[in-house]
Amino acid sequence: MTKQILVTHSDFDGAACAVVFKTWFPDGVYYSENYDTVDNRIRDILEDSLPDELYIADISPQDQQVISLLTFVNQTTSCKVFLFDHHKTAMGLAEYGYAAKIDLSICGAQLMYDWLTDNKFDYLSTPMPNLTPLSTLVWHANDYDLWIHQHPLSNTLNQLLRSIGFDRFVTRFTDDPSPQLRPYEKLLIELEQEKQDQYIQEVIEHSTEWFSDSQDRSYALCFAEQYHSQLGHTILEDQDLEHADYVIMVDLKNRRVGLRSRQNGVDVSEIAKAFDGGGHQAAAGFQLSPLILAQLNELLFGKDSES
Repeated sequence: MTKQILVTHSDFDGAACAVVFKTWFPDGVYYSENYDTVDNRIRDILEDSLPDELYIADISPQDQQVISLLTFVNQTTSCKVFLFDHHKTAMGLAEYGYAAKIDLSICGAQLMYDWLTDNKFDYLSTPMPNLTPLSTLVWHANDYDLWIHQHPLSNTLNQLLRSIGFDRFVTRFTDDPSPQLRPYEKLLIELEQEKQDQYIQEVIEHSTEWFSDSQDRSYALCFAEQYHSQLGHTILEDQDLEHADYVIMVDLKNRRVGLRSRQNGVDVSEIAKAFDGGGHQAAAGFQLSPLILAQLNELLFGKDSES
């Protein structure tokens, strides 16, 4: 039986959570999920052989039955559940006993790192490890995920994640958490940057339209399968483009919608929440369905899909 299991998000913050987790628990097993898969993953874990500890970081269950099941397992079995999240849509879970830390001001990896440092130091494989490189990686995850963008390396690390994939990223930074990039990683990022720039330019030119919603807020509607964060940032900040208060990016292939706005601007997490999604004030998303398409049309235009 696996003693520790982590369920985390599939983005940079989630990958940093997995690196933190594997540093403390080298034999632990992690799963990277999105909001449309997290409930089923947690349910499968709880209905299988229970671990000693179940960590959930940078993502939260959505289904009330799963939320209640976590409470039951945490209270009546030897399996202990620890939840770390920083998304606005997770605030309602703060009342549950397994919510180790919910805080909107720092990313999931930072929440998990701080809690493990305070509560599980003895679990580390070496008594006095040098945690400084790992804390630096976590800092960059926080910088990127909260849209602070204080250091360009934060975006570069996210590009590396896209280039090598989640599992390779976790293995690389568990073995060596220093964000100092290797020569071949720099080449991969350079190629990824060229690919990203070309893709974003094509989407803006050929797959983006500008509209106003029922509250007279301007938004850009894009059809794109990749690079949602940078695409949204480009549209919102490029002075040569039409003004947009927020951006809706529709990924038809994976049936997902990404939402981006400016800091202290439109709260796109409220839009995502209306469609059973989640996220932050400036970055959120939800899964696409025919019913949600009709609901989205009504929310944006103030009318049903048949009018």
